Amino acid sequence: MMSKSLPALVSASKIMMYSFFFSSVLLTIQCFKKTKLLIFFELCQVLSQYIVNKEFILISKIYKVSALLHFCTKNEFVMRYYLSLMFLVFFTSAIVGQSNQVFDLAKPDKKGGKPIMEVFSLRASGTEFDTEDINWSDLSNLLWAANGINREEKNKRTAPSAFNAQDIDIYVFNRKGIFLYLPQKHSLLLLKKADKRMLFKLSNTSVVPSTVCLLVSDISRFKIGEYSQKMNWAAIDAGMVAQNILLFCASNNMIGRPRTSMDIDAIKTFLKLKESQYPILNIFCSYKKEELIR
Repeated sequence: MMSKSLPALVSASKIMMYSFFFSSVLLTIQCFKKTKLLIFFELCQVLSQYIVNKEFILISKIYKVSALLHFCTKNEFVMRYYLSLMFLVFFTSAIVGQSNQVFDLAKPDKKGGKPIMEVFSLRASGTEFDTEDINWSDLSNLLWAANGINREEKNKRTAPSAFNAQDIDIYVFNRKGIFLYLPQKHSLLLLKKADKRMLFKLSNTSVVPSTVCLLVSDISRFKIGEYSQKMNWAAIDAGMVAQNILLFCASNNMIGRPRTSMDIDAIKTFLKLKESQYPILNIFCSYKKEELIR
């Protein structure tokens, strides 16, 4: 299921749109007397619909406002202004709509998988990866097993972390885009519709796996300790999450491989990570190739 939400930091394109909307309201009040309140409220509705990202309702509201303006004024400047605004809204919505989407994941299956002792015997770092996409159900279970919330009343995770800092974030790279796992909602936030798995490709690797899980530590979540201590804790916490991923893969006829090889500078730039965020590990994940299962 897909739903949409406003991100914590509003994009520059949305800020630009808000400026146009508010200036539209001011211009409307200046240009109209008897009809100014009606159009003012219509413009407020347009703005509210844009904030929640309901593009189709947004476009219909803009046309409604334009119709009101058509009957209420002969001011050519105002009409040109609103026609330009309509085009800008439509264009910006098309761009913004490509990101900031939140995909709700299915409830994790906590009864599935193999017995734990068998899983230990099967755990291995894979060297051959399948290119078939991991389905949403399996991805949901994998992410919950990796670092999901298993004690909701205490907001505790499946993976331990130093001082319960919960410093590890999981970024998912696949052919559909780049996602950030949101444990509190058990959902995926789409960051970019771009296949950037090549950032993790080795020169001697012929096949890029269907999914790469990037483990990023935000050491600002550690409230005590020197920098060197925080980096040690970050590495240990990432290892905990990585092992959860690898054990899940072994339990579900999948293969995983933890790696430190990646273009860290390019990744930090592309994801716009903060100074306190450090990519620690990436995990290649895929289904086992058929010939390896037989």
